[in-house]
Amino acid sequence: MAFIDYGSHGLPDRKETKETRHFSYPRTQALADGNIVPVEFHHLDSAGTYIDQNGMRCDYSTLKIEDQSCSRDALFTAVKEDYGRALLEKGCLHYLHMRQRELGYANSQLLIVAMNVQQARYMAKLAKEVTGMNCECVTSDTPDQDAVIQRFKENKTPILSSCQMAYEGLDAPAVSHV
Repeated sequence: MAFIDYGSHGLPDRKETKETRHFSYPRTQALADGNIVPVEFHHLDSAGTYIDQNGMRCDYSTLKIEDQSCSRDALFTAVKEDYGRALLEKGCLHYLHMRQRELGYANSQLLIVAMNVQQARYMAKLAKEVTGMNCECVTSDTPDQDAVIQRFKENKTPILSSCQMAYEGLDAPAVSHV
């Protein structure tokens, strides 16, 4: 799939050549074979107020992109406020539920990706409060960054909160929740 050529019409070019062959591998079979993992997306909506770059007050009633021209700013504001806390709490509770009740999730991990160092620390503290589990935080000013990331990669730490340190290229196959 990574090498399928998409023509100008936006659809895959399915013509076979000497270099290409096409085959069918249904998602249900790939899941059964363990070659992909099931993905669920959870979303909370929010309303609120923020001050934009020009100092103007903006009110939003939803974070749905199609409904708001200023949704990016609204989302960043919401994540910093009660919405971010509620989203993390919901994610942590779902993570706990899956670890405790679902086959194959007993040793799963949670990776928290924060917008800045302050939020990464706050979310690590909150995740520990909600789950009762060990949670480490790694940021650009963490003295032993490599050791913290290595513990997470080796699944010695179930929850890691990070800001621009531990997501791109991180090889941690036990991560079930981001």
